Amino acid sequence: MNTASRMESTGLANHIQISQDTANLLASADKSHWFKERESKVTAKGKGELTTYFLTMDQFTYDASNNKTSQIQTENDEKRKLIRSAEWTVEVMSLHLTEMAKVRKARKIAPDSRALIESLEQQTKRQGSDEGNQVINEVAEYIILPDYTSSKDDGENVSLDDTIVRELQNYVQTIASLYNENPFHNFSHASHVVMSVNKLLSRIVAPDLDDADDDGKKLHDHTYGITSDPLTRFAVVFAALIHDVDHSGVPNAQLVKEKAPVAALYHDKSVAEQNSFDLAWDLLMEPAYKNA
Repeated sequence: MNTASRMESTGLANHIQISQDTANLLASADKSHWFKERESKVTAKGKGELTTYFLTMDQFTYDASNNKTSQIQTENDEKRKLIRSAEWTVEVMSLHLTEMAKVRKARKIAPDSRALIESLEQQTKRQGSDEGNQVINEVAEYIILPDYTSSKDDGENVSLDDTIVRELQNYVQTIASLYNENPFHNFSHASHVVMSVNKLLSRIVAPDLDDADDDGKKLHDHTYGITSDPLTRFAVVFAALIHDVDHSGVPNAQLVKEKAPVAALYHDKSVAEQNSFDLAWDLLMEPAYKNA
């Protein structure tokens, strides 16, 4: 932190300053010609004098004759990056769905009937734009998680049906396409959030179904039951995936100030968030995802 702060405060206009560690990484990649040592030293609290470097900009000069090819290459690289992000997200969500199936098998929980599922889905469909009929009114201060249940059958042989995986792939790809190409609120950002919450969840110790009742119960209580319930874990990852769908890149306050139609639709409350949820949920309720 001190190093980064001092490098920022001692920077020069039109120069990109890098640390010794970054310079070493570039050198190991045969890119030593990309930087040069700064003549003066940078002093950081607790670290003394540091050697820093400036990137040399020659390799980044604009070449009009080659610009079109470079632009196409950049666009292709971005597409491949988004595809990889979507594939990784599908993999993460598939793992959580598989865990749900394992727990249900271990606890002998029968799936709900198709009729009940369709009935519940119909109840989630909001009609009109009345202020009392919006997402924000469904927000709860807390949710009640299932009680701890131990079982010796861990459902190791459970796997997802290919139809479910295909629907999940299609859904994630469609969600990715609904993200706008904003500098920040884009699909890459959503993927980073998915990665972060998934990592945070994985760092919380969850009880194993094979543990003794007492030990498993203690672990369950210690984590408030969050990671004992794979449905909750999936819901957190799902929320991360959809949280900025169709974000315009404009803050809510500005949308309200400009009297944007989307702000009026949601009565100036949590505009972008409600819009993202509505779009993602309406998509999930389409017949194409009846097995997902």
